[in-house]
Amino acid sequence: MLTVATFQALDKKECPDFLKKIAIAVECFHKASLIHDDIEDQEEHRYEEFALYRRHGIPVALNVGDYLIGLGYDLLSSCGLCSEKVLKMLQIAAKSHTTLCEGQGEELAWREKISYLSLEKLLSIFQEKTAPAFSVALLLGALAANASEEICQILKKYSDFLGIAYQIQDDIEDSRQEGNLLSLSHPSLFVALALENRGEEERAFLLDFLSKKISDKEEERARGILQSKKIQEK
Repeated sequence: MLTVATFQALDKKECPDFLKKIAIAVECFHKASLIHDDIEDQEEHRYEEFALYRRHGIPVALNVGDYLIGLGYDLLSSCGLCSEKVLKMLQIAAKSHTTLCEGQGEELAWREKISYLSLEKLLSIFQEKTAPAFSVALLLGALAANASEEICQILKKYSDFLGIAYQIQDDIEDSRQEGNLLSLSHPSLFVALALENRGEEERAFLLDFLSKKISDKEEERARGILQSKKIQEK
């Protein structure tokens, strides 16, 4: 949708066949990232159904995700635009792909070895792991419409902020779901704000809890710190 909307905003044409291939390629990349993300996060549900790996197992889910990535690059390379433009699109998709993986890698590394997390570091993770999904959609649509380098740079910056905003909203929604433990296991906005704004004793407790050095019976106290009025206001 973002790819087509960007193209039409800049070109004001119908949806040509080459654009359909590009848009479906973007969707392939996105769905692959969701399939792999659910495995990494051990997320039970996606779109109000059991996640793919929960229905068919991790090997099948990994294979489907890998297939979608390959299919996305195949669609881009055969979309029918000139070779120079196709090469540029492939480069953007590949860079977005690796940046997203780097951001996810930063998150996984933090979860593996819990440590102090500043708000600045968290926003950097948010930008890397989420903004590429927006930028690849917007930039490929812009390139298909022969957008200038200036417009592409504006869209790239817009994507950075949109990715961060999306993750902030996602954290807020997760925190409001009863029984959802994502905010207690991921580098979330609430964790970063609590570590920056609570006292030394509470910071130490929270880091020990997140590192599973403290019993899950202390979950209520941890949630109380993360959901305190001061943190909510910030």
